[in-house]
Amino acid sequence: MTKVLLLHAYSAKNTGDGLLVDSAIEFLNECYEDPEITLLASYPNTFADRKCRVLPILPTSADWFKTINVLIRASCFDLVCGVGGGYLRFGKPIESIKTSLVHLPQLLFAAFARTPSIYLPQSIGPVNRFQRPLVSYLLSKIDLIALRDNRSVSELALSNVRRIPDMATFRISPGVGRKIHVDATPVLSVRNIRGQLPREIHQLSQALGEYDTFVQSSVSGNDDRAATATLNGTRELSKDELLVNSSQPRIVVAVRLHAALMAIAAGHYVIHLAYERKGFGAFSDLGLSEWVHNVHNFDSATVASQVRCLLDSKETRERYNRALEASKEAILNGHSELIREMKKVQK
Repeated sequence: MTKVLLLHAYSAKNTGDGLLVDSAIEFLNECYEDPEITLLASYPNTFADRKCRVLPILPTSADWFKTINVLIRASCFDLVCGVGGGYLRFGKPIESIKTSLVHLPQLLFAAFARTPSIYLPQSIGPVNRFQRPLVSYLLSKIDLIALRDNRSVSELALSNVRRIPDMATFRISPGVGRKIHVDATPVLSVRNIRGQLPREIHQLSQALGEYDTFVQSSVSGNDDRAATATLNGTRELSKDELLVNSSQPRIVVAVRLHAALMAIAAGHYVIHLAYERKGFGAFSDLGLSEWVHNVHNFDSATVASQVRCLLDSKETRERYNRALEASKEAILNGHSELIREMKKVQK
């Protein structure tokens, strides 16, 4: 049985992070027959129902000593794997401190483990000039780093890097066959940016008129409920209503990337207000660059107009679906390349 140490998980209460862990576990099961997975997570209890052993990465329980033992013995695993995501960020001081305390030690043990190592598709950066030499050195020791955006590839500039789409894109079905008739009420899913909801999002909410809301994350410092409460949505949709049992496609405007990608996978038409490089990378890979905007400086009237076009124009929705269909081959090739690279690492 293949033993895998899976690093850098956060919390399943953030639906996007839960999705990335689930995608990693599914991918590992695709590559190996019934692998024995040990998962290190900041909030391990939220992953209790996953088919793996879960240990805390933070010193919040007695099990943390088991975590230290596992990290010290990382070379005893057949593979050390980092989940996909955007957790290796060393930009602003607080962000850099958090990353250094939580994720840098995991990267350190992965880098020096005498066993194959791979980091699944993610974004890395920004990295400040003080930490860049150490971070680059540790990353260079990983056998394979899959990056999901061109900016990270350019900035990292390492020979062990491969450009692979976000793993959540592997779950998105082709544009052909997607339902074309939509619900008349759009959906707005938001998060605070730099401690507050941008003025442009409030302007957009007013321009939309009647709309519903959706909260992707409700954990610790990534709790979107307060930001959502500042809006005047008609009602808040549950995960089941929007992503599992939605009877009709919706027009969704989402700030968090994986709220956007999960909504597309559920058959909805999504406009993404990206706050980091990862959003532009994913929507470019999906052929949807027209429908991604920078949340820091977008024009609310333009986005509101796109919402109306997707609501009112069958032709626009068909064009959206054609874009998804055109991206299918490249996304499938990315998935196949990741499997091939995984096999190379294991040789």
